[in-house]
Amino acid sequence: MMMMVVVVVKMVVVVADAVNAIVIIAVKEQVEEMREWFVAFAEQDHSRRDYRNYFKPVMCYLEGGWTLDQHVVEPFSSRRHSLTADSWRELQQQIRYTSFSGGKNINENFAFLPTTIMGFNETTGEPVYAQWNYRILCHPYSGDVPTKYFRQVIVVVVVVVVVVVVVVVVVVVVVVVVVVVVVVVVVVLLLLSWFY
Repeated sequence: MMMMVVVVVKMVVVVADAVNAIVIIAVKEQVEEMREWFVAFAEQDHSRRDYRNYFKPVMCYLEGGWTLDQHVVEPFSSRRHSLTADSWRELQQQIRYTSFSGGKNINENFAFLPTTIMGFNETTGEPVYAQWNYRILCHPYSGDVPTKYFRQVIVVVVVVVVVVVVVVVVVVVVVVVVVVVVVVVVVVLLLLSWFY
């Protein structure tokens, strides 16, 4: 009986090792397959793997402005963070406290947003403060956006910067030449007027 239990235990261990080996092989195959998808996307070759159904472009942008409302309104929903203050002033006090004390909010549920004076109350003369607020928005883009478009933008920016630098250098050289010519003419005129 004891021999049979040992054999069963050894069989279970062998089967568990075989299952682990199969799982590891399956994971390696899945990793290789994902690499093929990323390579197809990087090379923009949808004949290799048709990535277009899974790598969908989105346009994201930051929308911001000054708000006069003193109550905190969440700019966008987040699964991780939410502002813990009821007013902008309270939010600033929390930030000041943690900054000056060297402490940290464990949940990181506040943000530093700048404040400005937007004007003055005409009856009391007190300043009217505005708080900067923002939100991040994303919209799906129908169709495929080839990655080569992004490289062209970088090239255009580099070309524009180079052209601006060349123009500035030419302008500086022209100004230096004009100044040198003017100085030479003035010196020659002074010398001529001194001798005659």
